[in-house]
Amino acid sequence: MLDDLDGQRRQIEYLQRIGAWQDVARRLAHEIKNPLTPIQLAVQQCVSAYRGDDAKFRRLLTDAGEIVEEEIAGLRRLVDTFRTLGQLPKVEAAPLAIAEVLEELLLDPALAPRVTLRAPDRALTVRGDKLLLKRVMVNLVENGVQAGQEAGRAGDVVVGWTPDQRGRVTITIDDQGKGVASADRDKIFEPYVTTK
Repeated sequence: MLDDLDGQRRQIEYLQRIGAWQDVARRLAHEIKNPLTPIQLAVQQCVSAYRGDDAKFRRLLTDAGEIVEEEIAGLRRLVDTFRTLGQLPKVEAAPLAIAEVLEELLLDPALAPRVTLRAPDRALTVRGDKLLLKRVMVNLVENGVQAGQEAGRAGDVVVGWTPDQRGRVTITIDDQGKGVASADRDKIFEPYVTTK
């Protein structure tokens, strides 16, 4: 009976902690989401207000506006997921050109000098969620750069992708790091697991 009471008490404490974290997550999600609309509107106004005739600058401004719009949409989805604390985001699958998603890694000035893309001979299209794939790739590449630098190297990362006979695509990220410790390999793909 004492064991049962102790188990129930631990379960109640666990549920209370989860409830507290969910409350914090909801509040934080609200605070993060609030400034996104004014940021988006400010960038849209900058893009539409330009009346100059410099085509190169107009293209740069338009590209910047598109990047901000896409990243804000990603932040909104991330915040909505965070608000539900622990649930994985809903996948919005659509046809994707793998090269286009991976070439966006080179738009980040911090990553571009460290990343080499190794594309196959032909363009590959898969069905997937662009935002989620991009998030995974950015995380893996950033981790690869850090792992290489922590190992005393430049931190260069090579990203390659190849098709197989079943219509699937394998993406590889080759970094200069020491690798994953064997004790961490079984749990490395669990949500929120990190060795940092």
